Amino acid sequence: MKCKTDTVHHICEKKKHDIEHCCDDLHTICKTKKHTVIDKCCEVDVIVDYHKTGIKNKCKEIETIVDIKKIDIATKVCDLDELLKCKITEIVTKSCELDIILEKKVTTIVKKLDDLDHKLARKEFEIVDKCKKLDDFLDEKERDIGHKAEKIHIPEALLQKKKSKNLDKIGAKK
Repeated sequence: MKCKTDTVHHICEKKKHDIEHCCDDLHTICKTKKHTVIDKCCEVDVIVDYHKTGIKNKCKEIETIVDIKKIDIATKVCDLDELLKCKITEIVTKSCELDIILEKKVTTIVKKLDDLDHKLARKEFEIVDKCKKLDDFLDEKERDIGHKAEKIHIPEALLQKKKSKNLDKIGAKK
């Protein structure tokens, strides 16, 4: 039996040796695969780092553009503020000028109205004076006619008729 045991033992040793050899091969393959995976991971890391850098650069470019746009907008807002201030000043100045012109026009109109009031008062005075003179003239004429009528004894009815005609003539002249 010893022979069979030796044979089994020999077969076992051979199998053991084959298994160890296979294990060594597997170990070598694993190491190679591990290195390949590590290399691939490094490549991926490099690519990721490259893209990260690219993205960071793009972000910085965008931030720079945004900052420039902010400055442009702030500048334009300041320009618009200045323009608005200028326009407000211009409007206030023109408003003041118009107020002065209006005040001068009102003063001129008031002065002209005062002048017209004075002229009207003078005309009224002249008219009243002329009316008084006419009344005095009529009174004098009536007295003259009355004296003449007394001298020539004109009847009173005829005298009233003459007075009426004279008053009609004066009314027609007005």
